[in-house]
Amino acid sequence: MAQSPAPYTNPELPDKFIVRSQASSNRLIVVLVVLVCLILMLMALFFLLLEPDPYDYLGEQSFRPFSLITIFSVLLFAPIIAYFVWLIRKEQRTRTIVDGNGLLLEQPGAGTRFIPWQDAHGRISIKTVSQYVPGASTPAMMALVLVAFDQEQIILPGSVLNSQPHSSRNIGEQTYATAMNILAYDPWGQSEPLTQSDNTFTPYMPQSMYMSQNIMRT
Repeated sequence: MAQSPAPYTNPELPDKFIVRSQASSNRLIVVLVVLVCLILMLMALFFLLLEPDPYDYLGEQSFRPFSLITIFSVLLFAPIIAYFVWLIRKEQRTRTIVDGNGLLLEQPGAGTRFIPWQDAHGRISIKTVSQYVPGASTPAMMALVLVAFDQEQIILPGSVLNSQPHSSRNIGEQTYATAMNILAYDPWGQSEPLTQSDNTFTPYMPQSMYMSQNIMRT
């Protein structure tokens, strides 16, 4: 798509705008904190239930059962905690960096991709997906920002929002606001994002499973 020379960029804008799914990383952090608290409570409970080692009264050193429980707990829960830390860091590195030159897509495992505004202008879109769940009065929702090319649709990392049935989150408005913040950096001034919608009637699937099927379908 040929573009005329860019008129200007807004000098009042920050140097860049980062699209990142803060809600996902916050949920993982909460789960990690709860998990650590539960581990500490279990260890404290085991310590209180254990009887003192009688050899301690004789002044002899022994290997207390509490030491065994501590080692066992570390070996058992350390991989789980490490996995959640890895997930949190992965979520934080999944992002789109927007500036006056274009969009830099960063996603662990998929590398990086740069889309200049010459290619992205006029193609920034928001897509809302309604996933109807049997027995639920309201659908599960998913909203995201993408670059709609003729042959492919590229989802911007960090822009995907989802809500479960009966949730009060208005993810459509949040996604629209994100798209408008992105378009503020478009030198050619796309006034509004394009809109897409999709309604499905299959049972609700996890976000990652639906996204993989949706990408294959588009």
